Amino acid sequence: MVGDTKYDIDAAKEVGIDSVAALYGYGSPEEIASANYSIQKPLDLLSLV
Repeated sequence: MVGDTKYDIDAAKEVGIDSVAALYGYGSPEEIASANYSIQKPLDLLSLV
């Protein structure tokens, strides 16, 4: 699951799936640091699939 807030990352953990922090979104990097992966721009997602 790709998200840009703590709530997105927490939701992914709750259902047992990997999370990807979108560092270009609304959440601060510190807030979403617990994600499994992080990306700087949408195109970076291709390297994770």
